[in-house]
Amino acid sequence: MDEERKHFDVRERIRQLREMKGWSAAKLSRETGIAQQTIGSWYRRGNYPPQDKLEVICDKLGVSLSQFFSRPGSFTVEGDDARILEKLRLLDDDSRKIIEGMADEFLKKGREKQNAG
Repeated sequence: MDEERKHFDVRERIRQLREMKGWSAAKLSRETGIAQQTIGSWYRRGNYPPQDKLEVICDKLGVSLSQFFSRPGSFTVEGDDARILEKLRLLDDDSRKIIEGMADEFLKKGREKQNAG
């Protein structure tokens, strides 16, 4: 077993994916229907979520279980994401930087909207 797999932390991965999406813990709770106290207890007590809860979390965060447990950058992209990434791959570097800047702005606005509401 490689070191990265040996030290995989489910709770940390949930936090990473949640933050990548711009979600607070409260937003994760609302989106998944899992009580904030339950999520918080996983961190405080060092427990891991049961598989059924992890499946709900993955679904709402937009990743499969295999993507959740994969090393960063090693998961498979499918569907609309694959189509968009293929188009992005065909762009020149300047165009990619413009798209990245636009994506950053959309994410920023989404977080601001979320924090306001």
